[in-house]
Amino acid sequence: MLRIINGPLPYDRHWTQSRLLRAVKAYVRDGFLPNEVLSRAGRRQTDDRLPAIVAGIKGAV
Repeated sequence: MLRIINGPLPYDRHWTQSRLLRAVKAYVRDGFLPNEVLSRAGRRQTDDRLPAIVAGIKGAV
């Protein structure tokens, strides 16, 4: 999730895991988000970064 959030942001504005978790807990506590967002996500079946890296290397050559 951090990779998605931090993607378009400049480096000095990146979120850390602990900072994001504190913010999400505050949103849940204040009723802006449902409590389900704090439950663990299921495992991803595959890692989608490797094919993107390979495609990027192939395109650069």
